[in-house]
Amino acid sequence: MRRSYEAVEQGVPIYLTFLTHPEAQTRLFAAYLLALFPAQARESAPHLRVLLVQEADELVQAQVVVSLGTLLEPEAASLQFLLTYLRADRPPLVRFVAAVASARRAQAATPPEVVQQLVDSVATAETLEASYQELPEVGLGDYDSFAVEVCKMLALVDPTQAVPAMLTILHGLRAAGGAPGAGDFHERCIIAEFLLAAVFPQGASRPGQLGMPMLLALRPHINVFHLQARKAWYQEGVEVEATLEAVNALLAAAFSQQSPLSAAPLARAPGPALTPMQQAALTALVEEDRLWSSALQEYEVRNRHTLFTGYGLPGSRDALRHLLERHGAPPAEPMAPTLTEVQYWVVSALVGFDVLWESEQDLRLRLEQLLISYGLPTSRAALGDLLLG
Repeated sequence: MRRSYEAVEQGVPIYLTFLTHPEAQTRLFAAYLLALFPAQARESAPHLRVLLVQEADELVQAQVVVSLGTLLEPEAASLQFLLTYLRADRPPLVRFVAAVASARRAQAATPPEVVQQLVDSVATAETLEASYQELPEVGLGDYDSFAVEVCKMLALVDPTQAVPAMLTILHGLRAAGGAPGAGDFHERCIIAEFLLAAVFPQGASRPGQLGMPMLLALRPHINVFHLQARKAWYQEGVEVEATLEAVNALLAAAFSQQSPLSAAPLARAPGPALTPMQQAALTALVEEDRLWSSALQEYEVRNRHTLFTGYGLPGSRDALRHLLERHGAPPAEPMAPTLTEVQYWVVSALVGFDVLWESEQDLRLRLEQLLISYGLPTSRAALGDLLLG
């Protein structure tokens, strides 16, 4: 790989000649290529500056701004250069890419005006997105949506600025409304990931790691719940025995009937309450209907569950609401010791499936008996409390 890079780097003198090519597309890709070789910046940067003064094509201008923002050193000089392209008299695409390049260079020290430009750009995504996708770096990379691209940059910024900005973007997407599209859930999930990473930077460590072998062993039982949920949706009748067998298999993998959880000592230091920033982020995600749509595919439900539980949070909307109602503070009454990761995963799975709690009485009664045999609470709300520990 290194040899290939060095071979392409040998072409820098040729790429410089393409900066004056009559076709804009050729100038565009020449400017893009030059940014890949910072060691040659002393030679290429002056040529790019000349081109920027003369260039009339907005797309090429934008690429040259990005390239110079990447190549100029020291960082302070790069940022000073980029900030001049945030002015209102610059074309919208140029202002946006200057903000993107600034966030990449400054990261935690990104100035507020850069963050504001990124947020403002989402409101004009309809006019910006098509042009932005024509930039080589964007067209050749992984692109999800304009809002995701912006949040990807905000994830580099200090959370005190990034979190309010992401919340503004999420609120704007929700206010825009419209019929949900196939990509809406994926987009919201990625934004949720950036948001959770910003407010829960350490995640939540739990003993008893859930390794891949264990996960693969438990997955077939979760698939039973998905199947029964489909049957309930189509009013085909839930298979009580199959459902209870899956519940028992999950509980047996995580808990012991010989040493039920309720028999364990009840002493435990209370966990910290949610910070205001964490509360604001979780409130926005709970209110985001596209994350919780009943029309989601099975793999989407699993991805959402994994996203929230991966940060030590409940995997269901109701349990998250309950957490927010208590402001994240632990209940006053004593609770069982902190769950291991395997136990947490199992309890969260049980709480997250409506079919277990909204089915006929026989299933509910037998489910309660199973939970009692493992020393667990028998209501969905109480199990949700257990997750909050």
